[in-house]
Amino acid sequence: MTAGPRAHADPAFLAARLARLEEPHVAGLNALAEQIERTTRRPAPRVDPDSGGTGARVLLLLETPSVAGTYGSGLISLDNDDATAANLLRAVEASGLARTDLVVWNAVPWFVGTAERGVAPSAGELRLGQTWLVPFLTLLPRLEVVVALGRSAQAAVTHLSTATPALGGRRFTVLLAPHPSQRVYNRPGYEGRERVHAALAEAAGVLRPPGGQGR
Repeated sequence: MTAGPRAHADPAFLAARLARLEEPHVAGLNALAEQIERTTRRPAPRVDPDSGGTGARVLLLLETPSVAGTYGSGLISLDNDDATAANLLRAVEASGLARTDLVVWNAVPWFVGTAERGVAPSAGELRLGQTWLVPFLTLLPRLEVVVALGRSAQAAVTHLSTATPALGGRRFTVLLAPHPSQRVYNRPGYEGRERVHAALAEAAGVLRPPGGQGR
């Protein structure tokens, strides 16, 4: 099975992906995820080694890990066996972004809910999640664009304005879009799909301006 929507449903494909978690471009990010897991005593899925990792120029920031990402693959991945991952993968592919351009993370990077279903994070969990976002961003020296997908991610990005000193004064292009969950992405009259696709296309445009050579 090749990478594609819900590719982690294939045990052999997933095993090969998990064998790469210590690759240099994701080792530091996954060490941070391990630290988060120890501190919160909640499962914190690891960064997908098929992403750009520390070399990423675009961050796709979601809300919380999914059930499939936590108890299925153990990864924050476009290939997870759930509708949100499948929708986001399609949007990435349509945008022209390469997987190596981006990394995916969550405003609350540990799982919230039970093994049967996730739940929305509380205000306290969102505040705690924000304290881990800056350490994550410091590991992304090439980052140019943050795409905040959904209200929780957008609230976390708003917090960055007060965290700028810890990031050495770095500035990012911040783009806002709905969460790519099935309920939001396909809501009649809401244009969720179109708005997600437009934000990712805009991110690709920042990296590769029309008629230019990119950054």
